[in-house]
Amino acid sequence: MTSCTRSRASSSAGSRATRSGRRPITRRAAPARRATLITERYRWSADLLHALPLPAWQRLARTTLAGSRPSEYPATVTGAWITFAVWSPASVAVAAVAVHRRDH
Repeated sequence: MTSCTRSRASSSAGSRATRSGRRPITRRAAPARRATLITERYRWSADLLHALPLPAWQRLARTTLAGSRPSEYPATVTGAWITFAVWSPASVAVAAVAVHRRDH
């Protein structure tokens, strides 16, 4: 054996290599879910979550409910459209009140 072959053999012997030289596939733990206050667990927090634009858009973009988690308080398509209908004039009103500039 040459020195190169010995060093490679000794380094792979210490690792978790199989006969083919590849590492075995190990399963990783699922990433931990972030703890948030706004979830669909309670009615009040589900209502608050459904009143935000991003979840409303996600509900409108979802064409089928297959693969989604069942919820006691699911978002509706009508509620998502109402969310957008309310957020648009509300954002314009906030922008009009918050801006204190005047043209001279």
